[in-house]
Amino acid sequence: MTRWTIALCWLACWVSTGAAAQKWTVYTPAERDFQVLFPQPPTRAAEAEGAVAFKARAEDIEYVVYRRDPRQDPAGDGARAIERRLLREHGDDRAVRRMGEDDGYPETEEHVFRITNTMSIHRLFVARDRYYELVVRSYLENFPEARNTARDFFGSFRAAGIGLAPATATPGVAPDVLCKDRSNAFSRTFCEYRTCLQPGYFSHPYCKQLFGR
Repeated sequence: MTRWTIALCWLACWVSTGAAAQKWTVYTPAERDFQVLFPQPPTRAAEAEGAVAFKARAEDIEYVVYRRDPRQDPAGDGARAIERRLLREHGDDRAVRRMGEDDGYPETEEHVFRITNTMSIHRLFVARDRYYELVVRSYLENFPEARNTARDFFGSFRAAGIGLAPATATPGVAPDVLCKDRSNAFSRTFCEYRTCLQPGYFSHPYCKQLFGR
């Protein structure tokens, strides 16, 4: 069993004890091509252009993983490919607006769109013969919370040929100090365990306590 799997299993058990209000679940589909944390076991449905959607909700925030076929819908142009899909879905150029640096959203690997009164945060993960689009959707009033949880939702994603999304940490800073400003118990613990999996942190005293060693 890999260190990643052990950590995810530990996190799932920790959350299920009630340490956080939401019982997040480590989810792997039958094809075993990816793994991600969902707030509950997702629904699965086939969608247009050969895509398969895995969806789950936590209160007023929706979390989605789309498995896409790059032969049908190439991911090469990133944000523009997402925008074209949103425009096709909503059928109104005025309904979809991409948010950028001018709106206070710096350019990152995430692509943020406003769709009428909702916000949609996207991130692409590209593998050799497929790619994945992860999405977090919320109403405007829930966007700050959605943006915080999107960071951890995207960060928990792992797929064959892609690997764990990189985390950022400051060497020498204790994980609990590094993560103390996270918005909720789940987010703080997720930040701490991801930090503890990085080189140089696994033997840190706080990490030994975190993993019960």
